[in-house]
Amino acid sequence: MLRNTHTPRSCLGQPVITVPATTGVTLTSLLPFGIPEGALTCEIQADGGTIRLALAGDTVTPLSGFCLYDGATRLIDSELAAVTLVAVGASGVQAVLAFFDRV
Repeated sequence: MLRNTHTPRSCLGQPVITVPATTGVTLTSLLPFGIPEGALTCEIQADGGTIRLALAGDTVTPLSGFCLYDGATRLIDSELAAVTLVAVGASGVQAVLAFFDRV
């Protein structure tokens, strides 16, 4: 008999942040306590507007980068400290995050 030896991933925090418009900022700078220790992945959901993001520390603008529409989610499994975000439009957009210790 085969046994499932997989252990579930652990959620290390679920902050809600506001992504500012017009200027891209790092994910780290939007978190009051930084990226949780041990976090290797992050799921992000745009909540109330559109967000653009870049994964490798690249410059992100309201016209460039990965597009995350209101309600859409994206798994980020690259270097979390290098992620940059910007809201599309005239005002900031909330984002719901969930940090995990593995994919």
